[in-house]
Amino acid sequence: MDFFGRTREIEVLREPNWRGQAKLIVVYGRRRVGKTTLIEQAFRDQVLWKFDGLEGVTRKRQLAHFRDQLALWSGKTPETPRDWSQALKLLARAIEEHRGENLVVLFDEFQWMADLRSGLVSLFKSYWDNFFSKHRKLRLVLCGSISSFMVKKVIRSRALYGRVSTDIDLKPLRLAEALAFFQGKRDRQEVIDIAMCLGCIPQ
Repeated sequence: MDFFGRTREIEVLREPNWRGQAKLIVVYGRRRVGKTTLIEQAFRDQVLWKFDGLEGVTRKRQLAHFRDQLALWSGKTPETPRDWSQALKLLARAIEEHRGENLVVLFDEFQWMADLRSGLVSLFKSYWDNFFSKHRKLRLVLCGSISSFMVKKVIRSRALYGRVSTDIDLKPLRLAEALAFFQGKRDRQEVIDIAMCLGCIPQ
């Protein structure tokens, strides 16, 4: 599938971290605006481990899903973590085996993992400071579709203060990007009408 637009956002995501340590990135925006696709496109030439948050499930089910995905990416089947502290510890061990390699770890729909509370964010701060930030070639992306949570509880949280190196509020496609998408198969006015009806939401 061809990918259109988002040139500036891709440049920002690919920027090296001048601090010489891991890079913590936050991406947020409404559903279907293209957050996950953007991240996958930006890091298409790197190893990407993706962990999905599940909406409306118990914490036990969430942790079991995390374990299954970690097994897929690491090639090892760990025990089911009893809580998020143990889950992050398992992740830290798996990342340690890839020290010195380029690695992108994506927590998609992070708000569902956190259950819309700040507890996981505070715990994440501890693991970031003591483990994840030590891996110079690691990019860790927290992505979510509930912007209020991602801004108030993540970007502006006291726990992660000064640790987020990049944050992107992903907006609908620009008109020029929508025009490029149709590749001349629609005239300009028709594309404008479509954009106005659908809000320039890619999907």
